[in-house]
Amino acid sequence: MNVLFWTSSFPSYSETFIRNQVINLIDHNINVLIYTNNKDSSQSSSLDNLESYGLLERVTSKNELYHTNKVIRVLIAFKILLGSLFTKNFKFYLKSMNSKRYGNAAKSLKHFYFISYLLKNKIDVIHAHYGPNGNDAAVYKEIGLPVKLICTFHGYDIRLGDKKPKTFYNILFKYVDKIISISDYNYNKLIGFGLENNKLVSINNGVRLGDDNTRVERDNDVIKILSVGRLVEDKAIDLALKALHKLHKDYPQIQWQYDIIGDGEFKLTSKVKFHLYQDSNYVKSMMNTSDFLLLTSVNEALPTVILEAQALKLPVIATNV
Repeated sequence: MNVLFWTSSFPSYSETFIRNQVINLIDHNINVLIYTNNKDSSQSSSLDNLESYGLLERVTSKNELYHTNKVIRVLIAFKILLGSLFTKNFKFYLKSMNSKRYGNAAKSLKHFYFISYLLKNKIDVIHAHYGPNGNDAAVYKEIGLPVKLICTFHGYDIRLGDKKPKTFYNILFKYVDKIISISDYNYNKLIGFGLENNKLVSINNGVRLGDDNTRVERDNDVIKILSVGRLVEDKAIDLALKALHKLHKDYPQIQWQYDIIGDGEFKLTSKVKFHLYQDSNYVKSMMNTSDFLLLTSVNEALPTVILEAQALKLPVIATNV
């Protein structure tokens, strides 16, 4: 079986759960390829110690699918079209060039070349992560390609569905084979968006448990507090800082240090130490030497970082999300 993961960005420090899914499938002798809207080499260290899987060699970005020169792009497409003239694939290519239906994606041959990519690699299943990627992938089911389409909804795509018209995910809901909900909240939201119940399945986020999931005992008077996540508005790190400021003001005798693993828009100093993006091994080592995990998000579905902390028996303080 050949499975294509469709991601917004790969590799990504904040989406190691996708990486782990890919590895797990490869371990089960399934051939996996990765298509991404953004191939981010700056985060390649998130793949450290996984060189044997050759994950970067499996990744194709949207900019790598066709030639930037329009004339060459058309000539190559014409050659592909002629080669498929007496095959069932010919009609797929023709449908992809319907500019009335697909607009610029048809005129630029974007859909044409993606179909060529899918057929060349004999993709059986597309697993899109996040609803908007699922919308994009559903186009190829609409065109008629014989692939199974799975889409996992996480968090921001649910919130996006709240903001958009109710029809926003219509093409995905029509052509998808299964949608995976990672939490009861997502499940109820997807039903509310109009998804048929028989297309929806609940598979919560998970983490791998092993013999090394044991926290390190510390003998230190300084309380170590840890947060892991992107420094964006939804993660509400400012809430944590306000709380810790109050703690310092009301209980100055308590010694503490606040470590934040992640990067983004917000920056601070003093007792707060920023570690920027780090790989999962670094995160685990920090969890092993911390006293508790602090999660102050105002929006979450099912945070993997909480599961990782619980797997290490690290106490968690979190907002009610």
